[in-house]
Amino acid sequence: MLDLRARQPIFYVTDTLPEWELLPNIVKPVTAEAVALECRRPALAIVTHPYWIEKAASLHPERLLALIPDNTFEEYSELWKSRLAHCVLIADLFGSESESLYLEQAFKKEAVLLLRDADHLPSEGQRESMQGSSAEFEVLLRQAVSKLLTDNVSPVWATALQQHTLVQHYSEIRKAVGPHETASFLLAVYEYLLKLPDAASHLLESFLHAQQSGREDCIRTHYRFLSAIHAQNDELREAIDAYGVTALSADDRLRYERICEYAENGRADLAAAWLLRENDDLVGALARLHGAYDSEATDLKYRWLVESSRWEEALALSGAAGISGKAEKRGHPGIRDERLLNGYARKLRGDRHEAIRFFLEAAELDQDAIGLIARIKSEDAAIARLRRNMLETGESEGLTVVNGDDG
Repeated sequence: MLDLRARQPIFYVTDTLPEWELLPNIVKPVTAEAVALECRRPALAIVTHPYWIEKAASLHPERLLALIPDNTFEEYSELWKSRLAHCVLIADLFGSESESLYLEQAFKKEAVLLLRDADHLPSEGQRESMQGSSAEFEVLLRQAVSKLLTDNVSPVWATALQQHTLVQHYSEIRKAVGPHETASFLLAVYEYLLKLPDAASHLLESFLHAQQSGREDCIRTHYRFLSAIHAQNDELREAIDAYGVTALSADDRLRYERICEYAENGRADLAAAWLLRENDDLVGALARLHGAYDSEATDLKYRWLVESSRWEEALALSGAAGISGKAEKRGHPGIRDERLLNGYARKLRGDRHEAIRFFLEAAELDQDAIGLIARIKSEDAAIARLRRNMLETGESEGLTVVNGDDG
C-alpha cells in the first residue's frame, strides 16, 4: 500500500521474531521490547491494529499513521474500541477499510481516509469483493503521506478530494436506482462533510423512504441530522425546530430547552455548537466555538474535550483559560481531575510510568483513582494475551516503524 523503500531501515515490530525469509530484505524484524533501541529516532510509525497504538506512541515518532484493515473489526470489545479511539486521537492520518467506521471518525477528526475505492463500496445491500485494483485510494494515500513527511502538509486535502469522489459515487447510484434510503442518506452525509448545498434535500428524501419502509426510529436516526445541516448553514431557527421534533425523551427535552435558552439569550454560537454535538459532529461543534473565550464557551469546550477523551487538548485549554486556577479554588475535586487528565494524557502517549505517577497523586485525594492503576495492568495483560492469539491464528501484527535520518 505504501512504498517505503526509500526510507530505510524499516522495522517490523513483533512479539515473536518470524523467520527472516518471510520478510523483504529491506525490512528488519524486531521485538516490541527492542524496537526503542533499534529505532531511536523514528520518522514514521504505521499502526495496523489498535492493540499496538500504545507501543507506537511510546516511541514518539515524528509522524504516526493508523491504517486499520477490515479484519480487525471482529472483536469490537470495549478494549478494542478504547484503543481505536487512541488511534484516532494521536494519528496524523486515520484510515479504515470500513465505510461505517470511517464515517464515524470523520465527525471526530479531519484527516481521515477510506481505504478502498468507491467502486469497491457495497451498494444496494451487497458487499462487493475487494478483488481488483484499488489504485485510486492507494495513490491518494501515498501522495498524502509523502506530502506529510516531506512538506509537513496535513492530509486533510486528501480527505476532501476523496469525499468529492464519494459524492459523485452516491450521486450516480441515486440516479441509477432513484431516490433511495441508503444511497440518499450517504450522499447527504458526504455533502454535509463538504458543506455542499443539497445535503438537506437528500436527507429528507432518505427520511421519507425510511418512513415508508416502516423504520420506527427514523425520526432520530435520519430526521435529527437535519438539525446539524441547518446549524452548519447558520439556519438556527430551522435547526432548533428540527431538533425539537426529535426530542422525544426527557433528557432530549432538557437539552432542547437549553439550546432554546442559548438562542434566546443571543448565544447563537453555543446553540449551534450544541446542535452539532448532538449529531456527533465534534469537529463542527468545536470549530463553531473557536475564538469564543468567555467562560460559558470555554467550559463547554472543556467538557466536550474531556467527554471525547481529548485529554491533551483539555489540559491545554485548562491552562490557557485559567480552568486550572478555578480547580485550585474548588479544592480537592478540581485538583484531582487535573491530575487524572494528566494521567490519561500520559497513558495516551504510551508513557505508562508517568501515567501511574499522576494516578497515584490523584489517589492522594480520591482513593478510587487507585483502580485506574489496576486497570492499566489488567489492560496490559489483556492486550498481551490478545496479541498472542493473533500470532496463533496467523493474523499479521500491527506495527511498522521507519527510522529517521539519525537512526
